[in-house]
Parts: sequence; C-alpha cells; structure tokens
Amino acid sequence: MAPTSFVLLGALAAPALAGPSWVAPRRTGGHCMAPSFEPGAERLAYALNFHEDRRVETLLARLAGGEPESVHVGPGGAGAPAAFGSAGPAVVHGLTWAPGQALSFRGHYVVSATGPGGEVDLYSSQVRDPLVPAPGHDGDPSWNPVDESLLVFSSARSGEGDLYLVDFSQPGDPTRLTSIDGSSEVDAAWSPDGRSVAFVAHTDAGDNVWLMDDVRAASPPRRLTADTATQVRPTWAPAGPARLAFYQYTPGSGAALDRVDLMVATPQGGVRKLVEGVVPDAHGPAWTPDGQHLVVVLQDSSAFDPVARVEARSGSVERLETGTVGNRDLALGYTRAGTLLLAVCAQGETGDTQRDFRRAIVMPLPE
Repeated sequence: MAPTSFVLLGALAAPALAGPSWVAPRRTGGHCMAPSFEPGAERLAYALNFHEDRRVETLLARLAGGEPESVHVGPGGAGAPAAFGSAGPAVVHGLTWAPGQALSFRGHYVVSATGPGGEVDLYSSQVRDPLVPAPGHDGDPSWNPVDESLLVFSSARSGEGDLYLVDFSQPGDPTRLTSIDGSSEVDAAWSPDGRSVAFVAHTDAGDNVWLMDDVRAASPPRRLTADTATQVRPTWAPAGPARLAFYQYTPGSGAALDRVDLMVATPQGGVRKLVEGVVPDAHGPAWTPDGQHLVVVLQDSSAFDPVARVEARSGSVERLETGTVGNRDLALGYTRAGTLLLAVCAQGETGDTQRDFRRAIVMPLPE
C-alpha cells in the first residue's frame, strides 16, 4: 500500500532540558554512533567510527562513573579488556542487549565483529567463541525482548543474505527463517510480545518492510510496504496498538540528495508519513516507553539538526532544547527509578568552542 501524506502541525518550542548527566570523553578521530542503553539504563553502549583507520570500536560506559571500556574480540571472544585482553579487530559493532527480565543472560550482550581472517561472526559477552561460526558474514543481531533464549540475525552463509534464528535452549545450527528470491534480509526487529519480526528485504526493485507474524510457527513472511522508495530500520511501538516506525528515502529531483521521511505503519498495512526531512538513526526511530511519541533528529542545518519529539497519532513536532549541536544517532533508556534518559551523538554543546568529533551525551528527558 502506498503511503499517504500526513498533515504536520506547526513545530512547537519546548522548554530547555536539564543539562547533561553524562558526557563521553573525546576521542580524536572517532565519531559517536549507534548508542544503546542497557535495560535499566545503568550502562550505555556506543560505537566510535574512525573513518581514516577504517575501524569501528564499541564501548561500554557505566553512567554512574568511570571510564568507558572498549569491547574487544580477539582469540577467545568478546568482552571488556579486563576480561579478555588483546587488541581489538577492525570492526566491532551492532551490539544488542539481553532483555531486562533475562535470568541466564542478564546484563549480557551480543556483538558482530570481524575475526582474524576477515570473516564477521557473532560474539557473546558470556561465551568465549563465536556463537554460530560459518563462512559468510553474520550481523544485525536482535535479542527477543521477552524470551532470552531467542536471537535473530542476518547471515550471508546461504549465499544471499537471510534471517536466522538462534535458540539458546536448543543445541544445534541456527534455523533459517527467510529465503526470499533475489533479496537480502536485514534490520530485523522483534515485536514487544516477542512473537513477530519485522525486517527489510533489500532487492534491486527497492527496499521494503516485511513481517513474519509468528516466528515460532514459522509463518511465511509477507510484505508490509510496496514502494519504489527505500524503506529501512523498522522499530515497534513498545506499548499501545501495534505499530511500526521506519525511515523512507524519497528520491530528490535532479542533483538533490534523497530526503529521509519518518513513517509509521500498522501490521495490517496502513502506512502514514509523520515527518519530512529527518536524520536516519542507526537503530531506527526511537519510541518513548508509552508508545505515544517518537524522538528523532530533524534535518535542519540552520538549527544545527535539532532533536524533536513527534506525536505518533497527530504528527505534531516539538523541538527539544537539548543544548547540543550537530546531532545524529540517539537512543532512549528508562532507569529502574523511572527516569527517561536521552543519549544523543552530538558534535558538542551550544557553548563549546571545539566541535569536531561527535560524542555521546546523556540527559534526562521529561515525559
């Protein structure tokens, strides 16, 4: 179903937020990307992209204090240097946390990383060897939010790029979930009830959002969007009616670059445009815990790409005075005390004289 335009209400100004509660140390050459809060928001994971070195490093920061620690993958697996030692590889990225109610895997994570021979495998902070080693690249891990035994990832082991399911409660090879002809399946995202998986099928005819309604029952994937524009990174509303938000790249005219729009859809296929001109986030659109709003970065260089809160029903836009500039990737986290936190990768704060490499900045976000 083709998307229908949604009328935007005027952009509203919001009161200035409280100042940062945590700021990552500056690392020369490394741009912050893909922040992700641990359930309970005691720790923040984020990546640093060192363009000139062709290296991506993932770090873990305890927000109560202390220096961030790099996640290294060397002989023996993934983990903080104190646990595993050795130098890291060229790329460590795509960290996914175990669900907050996990027992066996509580506080653990899975990352995708290059090994000594250049292959890309999945590594767990709890297991010292690759989880499911095989020829071809493995990436995009996504942990089930309800059942800690289930993990979905994208793999080229079949020669094209398909989704596979790891069941930690059942020994053996992962189960292949998708086999769409002429397609690579990426950006897998579990529904809040842990039953369905949304993903993007990358084809020569366009990238569209697909849905597996029941992973356990091996229900056949079905296409949710049908558009020549590129759709990427679906995320589910964590509460309320079932909805998916994603980004759509709308081709520009002439030499103009593509415009990225914020879209929302239901599992039944109704698609709406919420906001035109946003900066796509590495993890996909960030929902507030109540499922009523999305938090995004607006593509507005005159305002240094501000952070905004978007009402999911009306599309009304409220700019948030974060005191940061040059904003890019962001994440939301909920502390055990009930405080909503915003982490944003920004070139600095408004008054900074040095604005070169993006750093992770964390601050409370009023609900």
